Amino acid sequence: MPSKQVHPDDSAGRSARAIHELLGLLRKITADHYISESESQSLSAWVQAHQRVMDQWPVSVIAKRLKRIFADNHADEDERADLEVLIERILEQADDEAFLFGSDAVPLTKPAPTVVFANSEFVFAGRFLFGARRVCEQEVVTRGGSCVGDVHHDTDYLVVGGLVSKDWKNTPVHHKVLKAIEYQKISPVHIISEEHWESYLWRETQAVRPSPTSGWFPTS
Repeated sequence: MPSKQVHPDDSAGRSARAIHELLGLLRKITADHYISESESQSLSAWVQAHQRVMDQWPVSVIAKRLKRIFADNHADEDERADLEVLIERILEQADDEAFLFGSDAVPLTKPAPTVVFANSEFVFAGRFLFGARRVCEQEVVTRGGSCVGDVHHDTDYLVVGGLVSKDWKNTPVHHKVLKAIEYQKISPVHIISEEHWESYLWRETQAVRPSPTSGWFPTS
């Protein structure tokens, strides 16, 4: 007996229903503006049970946050408070339906480059799931990098936030992207997504980009 083939539309429909179910769960657990430990565990269980949509927004964002939270098998008050802020931000964007998560239409550098923080200069554009821009910039500074407000010839990375409006070409994000593309003709400016940038924050080892003033001297 021939096996039943799954039509692509069926798969897409199941994914859409799963995302709709998750948004309902998020609204439920944040209704009182407080997430208990049992609620955070329920959310984690939902994510684990829906591996097929793990790479889709907002599952991918929540999964990464939960992985960090439960690294010690416990979600403390501060971690759950931060999770609640993240979820409320996600719900605001979902209700607005004026978002483009993952920066799919932005001309990102391909293949995605290695991100080196030390001695590198970063510019942030748009709104970020990770937090306010100053929070993102602090993560860079903590790791030995620097941040400026706009792209120029010394910029190494333009990081495009995960909360990008569908009409991003009519926002300041477009201005920065165009400048980065122009500077790519004379310098290696990388345009990367927030997701790619964040994936390098938690790596234990980081290469060091040679300082333009000190040069590169390997140690024996």
